[in-house]
Amino acid sequence: MSQRSRLIPTSIKELVISWHRNGKSLREIAELSGRHKSTVQRIIKKWKDSGTVTNKWYKGPNSKFTTRDANKLKRVIKSNVGASTKTIFELFMAENPNKFSRWTLYRQLKKLKYVRRSIRKTMVVKTKNKVLRVRWAKARKNWPEDSWKSYCFTAECFVVIGNNSRVYCWRREDEKDAPHLVCPPATRKISIMVWGAITYEGIRTLKWFRVNINSRRYCSLLEEGLMPLFEEA
Repeated sequence: MSQRSRLIPTSIKELVISWHRNGKSLREIAELSGRHKSTVQRIIKKWKDSGTVTNKWYKGPNSKFTTRDANKLKRVIKSNVGASTKTIFELFMAENPNKFSRWTLYRQLKKLKYVRRSIRKTMVVKTKNKVLRVRWAKARKNWPEDSWKSYCFTAECFVVIGNNSRVYCWRREDEKDAPHLVCPPATRKISIMVWGAITYEGIRTLKWFRVNINSRRYCSLLEEGLMPLFEEA
């Protein structure tokens, strides 16, 4: 069994044509290029027929997966963002008379830039607020230590104990913060709100609640936990 021939670099082919134009014979060109005489003859023949020595790009047969099929696949995904790959394939094949393999569907999903990722439980910080936060921090990057003694940072979060199963969805990379792809957390068994404040001297206070926080309770929380820190300062 003969080995597969390697592609001849375009630079060698151009040298063969250059020597051929200068009147050298096939034998002389073969010796100079280190190629067989029949190979040199094929290069010259191709140049005479097509006017170039570069290989034409062969893209293969036309895909049976048309633009209409791609639009159908998009509609199936948008209508069933939480479905599995198997379900997406079955729903798509039920609406499409053309028969495609599952691997074809995988390739088309990748081509359309759809990925299956864990769905977000809540909205993250918006891009605008991220920029403002970074700008605020950079403006105070070289502040002296004494300047931070008059600042107090507060934050709150929920600690969830219980059922918090992971849910997947189909989306593109630029749709990770899309509102229609945000799913509220599953039914909780226990949830605790934790509120804390930190100053230059360290963590000053930490409070937690088992009840829902409204505006009235939050104001009382600030009076009990935040105001004493300013009175001490």
